[in-house]
Formats: sequence, C-alpha cells, structure tokens
Amino acid sequence: MRQMREYKREKTALESQVSDLNRRATFHDDHVKLIDAWFAQLIDEISVMVVGIVPTTPREFISVI
Repeated sequence: MRQMREYKREKTALESQVSDLNRRATFHDDHVKLIDAWFAQLIDEISVMVVGIVPTTPREFISVI
C-alpha cells in the first residue's frame, strides 16, 4: 500500500513537471516566433534600402512541430 502511495506521489510530481515544461516550451516558441518576425522585417527593410524595391510577397512563418 505504501509503495502504491509513493507511485501516486511520483506520478503527480512528474505530471507537474510535464505541465511546467509544456508551459515553458510554449513561452519559448512564442519568443522564437517574435524574433523570427523581427528578423524578417529587418531583412525587408535592408533590402528596401539596398535595392529600393519593397518585397511584394509576404513572408510566411514556418512552424516547427
């Protein structure tokens, strides 16, 4: 019976860790997407300054699963 309670405690602790890691991964993914958008905008602005032509096709974000 004690071992079963210990397994339940361990299961609860591991589920908590998984939940925390999922939250942190989502937070990290959001930051990566923001940085990607910023770099895309920076590249577009540099190309406008160098070439003088505004890019006509919008950049699409590639989501990594």
